[in-house]
Amino acid sequence: MRVMFILDYSFPSPTAPSNRIASLAKALNSKNISVIILSMAGTYRERYQPSETIDYASVLKSCPSLWNKNFFKRNYEKVIGIINSFFIVLSQNKKHKIDFIFLPPKKNLYNAILIFLCRMLGIKTLHERSEFPEIYIKSLMTKLSYLFYMKTILPMLDGMVVMTDTLKKYYSEHISLTAKIVKIPMSVDTDRFNIAKTEISTEKYIAYCGNISNKKDGVDILIKAFGLIAEEYKDYKLYIIGGSSDPNLIAELNILCGKLNLLGKVVFTGKISNEKMPEMLVNATVLALARPSSMQAQGGFPTKLGEYLATRNPVVVTDVGEITIYLKDGESAFISVPDSAEAFALKLRECISDPEKAKIIGKKGFSVAMKNFDYKSEAEDFEMFLRNF
Repeated sequence: MRVMFILDYSFPSPTAPSNRIASLAKALNSKNISVIILSMAGTYRERYQPSETIDYASVLKSCPSLWNKNFFKRNYEKVIGIINSFFIVLSQNKKHKIDFIFLPPKKNLYNAILIFLCRMLGIKTLHERSEFPEIYIKSLMTKLSYLFYMKTILPMLDGMVVMTDTLKKYYSEHISLTAKIVKIPMSVDTDRFNIAKTEISTEKYIAYCGNISNKKDGVDILIKAFGLIAEEYKDYKLYIIGGSSDPNLIAELNILCGKLNLLGKVVFTGKISNEKMPEMLVNATVLALARPSSMQAQGGFPTKLGEYLATRNPVVVTDVGEITIYLKDGESAFISVPDSAEAFALKLRECISDPEKAKIIGKKGFSVAMKNFDYKSEAEDFEMFLRNF
């Protein structure tokens, strides 16, 4: 069997979508299924270049791996990358039959053309989704794109892979009656976090890692919660690991830190590499995610939570979406009600004040991750789903 993932972002990169595709590819590879990852996007960073040296997949690119900083040249290369991707599909299929192609996210016109091409070649088309499509409606154009996706793309798919039961129920009502759908929960390569803590480091810190956002991940709530315990635990810092797609957000959060007398106590690391991230999380004392309640939280499941649990460190997280299907408060995680800095601060305090209890909960959280989220535990279900077409 041969499976291709087509991506409209650079791969590999230190992002949740990239990590999700990597874990799915590893799951298939563990079942001796040939995997190709085709990236249609370049990157500004040399270290994120697509590379053919990844041991679990062949990684191809259809455009220059390093983006041109000139706006016109960059967009010209994007068009070339899209056109080249069709030729790569044809050549790869001629070389050795492709059985399944996972379509790129949010490329509706491209996907419509690709579906027709795949039907001519006898290739099944699938889509992997971890969120409701409505959350991307921000303008008339995105509304039209959403309608095209719902009315045209979804009914033409042969199958879908989704992350939660909520999304499975939602998309089942929109795909064709003959299409197949399977839930593959958030998946993580736990081996990446099987590293020892840096013993020479004496700094204690609470860590958040991800694309910094208030609306999605409640980073402002986390900072406010930390502000409520900072005087009590003066030897602790809060590390905010990652960048933001909002160019003004970091400045706004720094202003918030100033108002809360947290300057120097909250550390914004900026983006870090895939290689560095596991070390940063493993060396933390507590890992935190104050995700607020929202449509996005209701349907999705945070990939970073699986990575948190894989470190064996205690996790403080909010009760949103399907998190409590897997985790229990005071048993495998410290779980707070969402949308409340005060409630989240109580859980941070509960975790920090009893290190032995926190250590036990961290280990139990790791067991939950190994049972439910490690890519190797999901490989059999994923393989069976594909073989049943």
